[in-house]
Amino acid sequence: MKKLIPDISTALGNGERVVLAVVVGSSGSTPRKTSSVMAVFENGSSAGSVGGGAIEYAVQKICREDMMNAPENALTKTEGYTLLPDGRGDLKMICGGDVTIYFRTLLPVPEIIAEFEKAENAPRDSWFCIETDENGAIFLSENSDECKAKRLAKPYYDAEAKCLKYPMNPYGVVYICGGGHVGRALVKTLSQLSFECVVYDDREEYASHEMHPAAVRTICDKYTAI
Repeated sequence: MKKLIPDISTALGNGERVVLAVVVGSSGSTPRKTSSVMAVFENGSSAGSVGGGAIEYAVQKICREDMMNAPENALTKTEGYTLLPDGRGDLKMICGGDVTIYFRTLLPVPEIIAEFEKAENAPRDSWFCIETDENGAIFLSENSDECKAKRLAKPYYDAEAKCLKYPMNPYGVVYICGGGHVGRALVKTLSQLSFECVVYDDREEYASHEMHPAAVRTICDKYTAI
């Protein structure tokens, strides 16, 4: 979701509608799991994914044909798909699971534009929330106890609150043992993929912030002390 926010914000700011399609339920074997999200834009392009193949085609069709021009009192809907092992399901896919997709049309109105603009520069411990009730709110939750408790959690769907919650912080921490040329390349690449990197090396010059500016921490110690 974090990577989609700038494109969504730009489209809304240009006065365009955007349709979100989000996996809010899945069981068995499915291409994508709960909280996977795709955005479809007025020009027909899309970003993100809810599974690829036939299911993504079907979802994009609903976004473009049903939701993009939906009246304001019909901006949300939910569709379920069955993917049977023998291909007898709704989409003739043989994954062997069930998936539920939530659709939400975002109107280019000031209150929604403002939340997406805030999310572009959100603090690391913020969560972006989309309520799935009819005409549910979209809001940024900053510095809450939940944010701190789930600091490194992945996106999830709170079924009780009927709310999709996406952390603005990285998905996880990677400990890199060895800060040489390979470790340096790993820090650069992984930090761009939203991981926090900690570098461990027994040589001071290879366990420094100067060597690894994108790392959140460097540790210089003997490897036997790990």
